Amino acid sequence: MSRRRYYECEILTSGSIKIGWQTVSASPDFEVGGDGNSWAFDGYLEEKVHLGMEENYGRAWHPGDVVGVFLDLADHTISKNNQSSRRFTKGELIPLQVFH
Repeated sequence: MSRRRYYECEILTSGSIKIGWQTVSASPDFEVGGDGNSWAFDGYLEEKVHLGMEENYGRAWHPGDVVGVFLDLADHTISKNNQSSRRFTKGELIPLQVFH
């Protein structure tokens, strides 16, 4: 069984859109990236988010862009369009998209 996962999203509108991964233990009380069980990218704000802490990252997304999000369970890394992001240590991750 592969220990790598990948999905793509086409950006259809402008505005804040968080795309990322979360563990099955992530709290429904937080947006993706808002707790220790999820990681997110927001191309509108050009940041990555984990534990509710934003950090400048990447470039702005625009309608028509296709964003790829890659998860490597062997290396414990998450990346977006071949840009390395964060290492993780917990649980099984599932894809998640949040639109504001």
